[in-house]
Amino acid sequence: MEIKEIIAERDEVKSKLEELERQVAHHRELYQALEAVVRLKGRSRGLPPIPSSSPSPNGTSPAEVNRRQVVLEILKENPNLDVGQIRNELNNRKVSIKEHYVYNLLSALYKSKKVDRKDGKYSVK
Repeated sequence: MEIKEIIAERDEVKSKLEELERQVAHHRELYQALEAVVRLKGRSRGLPPIPSSSPSPNGTSPAEVNRRQVVLEILKENPNLDVGQIRNELNNRKVSIKEHYVYNLLSALYKSKKVDRKDGKYSVK
């Protein structure tokens, strides 16, 4: 085999490896999204949560991030809501969540300076 053939073969193998790595990354994202959906559906039926195979670096699951986004959207649309009103709005959007978890979620959003709290009512900063 000539050097040119070896180099060409090496480049071809590198190219195939890069393609496989892209496919693996894509499949990993799909799998994580599927886990999040299964976790949300399981919780709405009262089933125990499925442990995440790959938690995010800061420790929040995709489902939790999704709930935070929904709460932020609710507060953008309807500022100055209390916990009960936020929970009702979550239920209207088919997001099943226990009241104490809403408190935890709002506390995390408050600590991360994404929402303001005044007289028991929350609004987006």
